[in-house]
Amino acid sequence: KDMRRRNMSPSIHIVFLSGVPGAGKSTQFHNLRMLTEARKLANTKMINWSRETAKCVDLSGKILHERILFQKFISMIHVKGSAPQRSTCIIDGFIKSHSCILMIREIAKQFRTAGYSSVVSVVTLVVDKHISINRQLARGKAGGSCNGYLLATDLDEVKSSARYERFENLENVLRKTLETNNLVKHKQIDARIPVKDITKAIVTYLHQYN
Repeated sequence: KDMRRRNMSPSIHIVFLSGVPGAGKSTQFHNLRMLTEARKLANTKMINWSRETAKCVDLSGKILHERILFQKFISMIHVKGSAPQRSTCIIDGFIKSHSCILMIREIAKQFRTAGYSSVVSVVTLVVDKHISINRQLARGKAGGSCNGYLLATDLDEVKSSARYERFENLENVLRKTLETNNLVKHKQIDARIPVKDITKAIVTYLHQYN
């Protein structure tokens, strides 16, 4: 009975993109969105968390309790009507604090408890400090944007360096947390390689669970 029920339950792969500034998260999010629109990635939903933040904070600006946040995930991941038997949800812009890392672990527990046949992954795009700073400054010089916003750190090397250090410290916490957690899978991808090859590596990883 348990096996039958597990096989009948919706199978969801939730993927959080992570990486230091300049690793290419926004670029890969865009590429993956284009693949979903071209139907080369089936049953995949894309969520830009930076633009969904307003739905996940209360009036005082605090992040909602994990259980309420879990319900937000359910409502965002499922399309109207019944969800496909197998689906993928890719989320960018979520991992911005230590509490977000803890919430990823809690979300994995909640899906398991709710009876979903689910996989929760963090896909980290890896670059070193030199590349991160150069890409941030190149983006600023070109008048580009990150998630639709021109960042002040993209215009100043000292600020770009400080932003890298802040996110690298966060990535270290993330790695150590996931090393001791078997509920969340962690895939690291070398983001120094060409953009199209990074996209291919992510898609190959996604296909393992679809």
